[in-house]
Amino acid sequence: MLSDEFLKEMEGKLLERRAALVKRQLNAQNELIEIQASDAGIRDSLDTTGLEQESAQAMIMRERERKELLEIDEALRRIEQGEYGVCEATGEPLSEKRLRVNPLARLTVEAQEDLEREEKRRNFRPGLLDDM
Repeated sequence: MLSDEFLKEMEGKLLERRAALVKRQLNAQNELIEIQASDAGIRDSLDTTGLEQESAQAMIMRERERKELLEIDEALRRIEQGEYGVCEATGEPLSEKRLRVNPLARLTVEAQEDLEREEKRRNFRPGLLDDM
């Protein structure tokens, strides 16, 4: 079982990371609004293409950050419910070392490896490269 001190430490790290992500998303949103407002004038096709690429990359980054925010919120909920640090697949405790490396971890290393092997097996398509 994880100590109260360790749980408070992890909660602090998660809240800190959450605040940084929210701030970054707000800044990115404000930058996009400023760019769109200042670029209301005429742009050539290269400018437009560059802006579209930047916008697409920003959307991908925002989606990753949104998913991370959801994971952080879930980890905070698990701390509050007394479920933090318990493997969701096996019910075994996660080590403090694992949680320090990845405070969002929900599986033991072994369970994570099993999951990744299973996903790789499900996504494997024999002969796919043979057709090339």
